[in-house]
Amino acid sequence: MISTLLIPVHKGRKKHLKSLLKSLAAAEMSDCYPRKLLIVSQDLPDIEEIARLELKNLPIPFQTAFFPNAKPLSALRNRGIDLIKTDWVHCLDSDTLLPEDYFVTLQKNLRRQEFEIDCFQLNFKPMAARSVWADFEARLDWAILSMYIGNDRLYGLNGMNFLARTKTILNIGGFDESLMAAEDIELGNRLYKAGISMAFLPNVSIRHNYPNRLWKLFRRKFWHGRGYAKVFLKCPDLFSQKKMPDRVKRFWLKSFFNPGFVWYWLTSWLVFKAGVIYERLKFSGTNLP
Repeated sequence: MISTLLIPVHKGRKKHLKSLLKSLAAAEMSDCYPRKLLIVSQDLPDIEEIARLELKNLPIPFQTAFFPNAKPLSALRNRGIDLIKTDWVHCLDSDTLLPEDYFVTLQKNLRRQEFEIDCFQLNFKPMAARSVWADFEARLDWAILSMYIGNDRLYGLNGMNFLARTKTILNIGGFDESLMAAEDIELGNRLYKAGISMAFLPNVSIRHNYPNRLWKLFRRKFWHGRGYAKVFLKCPDLFSQKKMPDRVKRFWLKSFFNPGFVWYWLTSWLVFKAGVIYERLKFSGTNLP
């Protein structure tokens, strides 16, 4: 499999990016190891200097690109994909880490599926939680993503870690640049509705870093709410195509016995809904007080 690893990065993620690049350089080689690395940014003009300092031992060539007008993240992702010449693009968020055996595990799980499948959703596990709030958010993320990503369903994407044929993404129009967030979910839903072959590889996981402070998590939730506001309008059947998976039912039943988690879930849900309402009012042209 000949792929380019695409990493979009923005301000506040320099430290995370450095850790990710170190894990990439230390990862075991396999046929699924990317042939090239592409790092793109909208607000870090020194991105090439940052990369050069961290990638002295990288066994593949790398390229950086600065797109000051590529806002939001969907636009930045698209500018990056436009530069890719390999058959496959491997999308990875900058606040992730690669296990040492990541690409070896990917090769074992792909087997010969790359000849039949156009898009692979890869898994994630949270890094060791630095706070109880980060742990709660990681649990919620898993439950929500499991509603449309799993062995029995795949009609959305999690953009922090997926692999797709470059032509497939380009032919369907790339990411929707009108979305400030949740552009990956909307793209996955379009792929699903277009009949594009997709598969979930649960055994291939990166480590995802969650903010440890409550206010940062709520800011993240509000931002997600703003993104989902338009996705709900474009994909009204996103969460209603099938009944709730049993694994998610068991999660909710168990979680209700944890008062701290219930408080966090209800409060973060309200913050998320506030983001949805804010964006819909803004989208409708209503003046906010």
